[in-house]
Amino acid sequence: MRKGKISFFIMRKHLLVLILAFGSVIGFGSFAPDETTPPVPTNLHVVTKTSNSILFDWDDCGCSSSSYTVKYVRISDGYTSPEFDTGNSQFTFGNLQPSEYMFYFRVNCNGSSSGFIGQDDLIAM
Repeated sequence: MRKGKISFFIMRKHLLVLILAFGSVIGFGSFAPDETTPPVPTNLHVVTKTSNSILFDWDDCGCSSSSYTVKYVRISDGYTSPEFDTGNSQFTFGNLQPSEYMFYFRVNCNGSSSGFIGQDDLIAM
């Protein structure tokens, strides 16, 4: 390589290092998780189940201002229920038709919401 090409290569390398370092200082290139997003519900489990209802319970998220949003998808026809909000860390889905269901839950905490999570397996009613 000629001296000019070597200098240009070294200069580009240093410029890249500076861009990455500066980007980290101002927040670009940072891969830290968003600390304002609450965690998803944990320890989600069925408490009781009848032929047309099911009661779920999960661990309270511990936020000072928390609620939860729940919904379900009925597999036989793909129907998605409206979203229901509750201030409790348990919820009963009622008036369910015979089908398999997937139930979804999310945490709402201090103005932010987690993503929805579903239980591990389809539940037949």
